[in-house]
Amino acid sequence: MRSLNNSISSSIISFSGNVIGGLIGGAVAYFVASVQIQKTLEVEEGKSRKANAAVLRIILIELETNKRILEQSRSLYLNDERYFLNFVSSNHWEKCSRSIGLEVEKETLSSIMSIHNKFQLLKSDTEIISDEQYSKLIEEMSLSIKLIESELETLKAN
Repeated sequence: MRSLNNSISSSIISFSGNVIGGLIGGAVAYFVASVQIQKTLEVEEGKSRKANAAVLRIILIELETNKRILEQSRSLYLNDERYFLNFVSSNHWEKCSRSIGLEVEKETLSSIMSIHNKFQLLKSDTEIISDEQYSKLIEEMSLSIKLIESELETLKAN
């Protein structure tokens, strides 16, 4: 009988040890997996922020260049000389806009998109904008530039 009690006790202890060991092993595996998933998410976020920053820098340079052209060519436009508009470009915006991620604020995207839509209007042969509208466009470009610079600072800080 004593041997049977020892055998039962030994089995209970062995079973308990296996269960406790399994629980500890499962908890450790869960912790390790969650840490790895978190690290992967952080790496992906970092890549996305860097990609957004690269795209925004390209768009910023294009917008600054266009603003300079428009500022220097106001009198030409108002005198119905539009040849300089060939140098106002939306190429980078058109190529890169679809790759901008969710980290970039909607206000910034809307502002940039509005500017580029106005470039199309400016370049059209059917519409001529007034001096006041021309000034407003340049002001909006300045605002968009500030928004992009702010976005770049935010992306850099994170």
